[in-house]
Amino acid sequence: MGEVGNDDGHDEVGAVFGRVEETSAAEAGVTAEDILDSFISPIDLYRRIDDPALPERLVRRIALEHPDERARVAAVEHPACGASTLAAAASDTSSPVRTAVARHPRTPPDALGALLADSDHGVALAAAGNPATTPTARIALARSGDPFLMMMAATGPLTAAGIDILLMTGDRDVRAAVARRDDLVMGHLTRLCEDPIVEVRLALAERLGRDRRADEHALRRLAADHDPSVRAAVAGQDSPRPTGVWR
Repeated sequence: MGEVGNDDGHDEVGAVFGRVEETSAAEAGVTAEDILDSFISPIDLYRRIDDPALPERLVRRIALEHPDERARVAAVEHPACGASTLAAAASDTSSPVRTAVARHPRTPPDALGALLADSDHGVALAAAGNPATTPTARIALARSGDPFLMMMAATGPLTAAGIDILLMTGDRDVRAAVARRDDLVMGHLTRLCEDPIVEVRLALAERLGRDRRADEHALRRLAADHDPSVRAAVAGQDSPRPTGVWR
């Protein structure tokens, strides 16, 4: 390169990114060191990261090593970002980076499972909404002990084992959400019919009262419930206000 205008290399870096804008990073011979250099202006940095021709090896270095979390997010969202990079970025200290990883369709299932239990609810919510997240992985939500995350588990795809875990929680709202599911098996129905909280049994009765294929044993149990609101819901009538909490 020509003479550098100062001692800290700002002009030299500027020369690297001062080429014609239409020239891609690959054509310009941009290196990872160029893009990772902290002296690059934000405009030049994001223009280069947005370049679809940016090689995967550079995307990986930016995603895992760049000091600016906005650059790491942009790299994670780049079309060249691979599964191994996404798995590594899932442990980033920045929640926006982890959220970007949780939303990415190529994030590996194991990484999504870990993100489901993330302490940041936004990250966990993004992972729960990822189509690649399996019902088995969502068990992590049920086991979290966090009411928000358990509610996410209760209202989304979940295995029978995950439902069992939720039915053992002391959170009545979570159990009521489980009662509204349409994939409950006999064991789940029996436990819900015996739940000590009227609102939980009422949620189940309202759901079963609208389902002509509902389990007859559960319907009979609820039809004999001591609370009139539960009995009315099973009969498909307007439910009066629950009269009590404990059976």
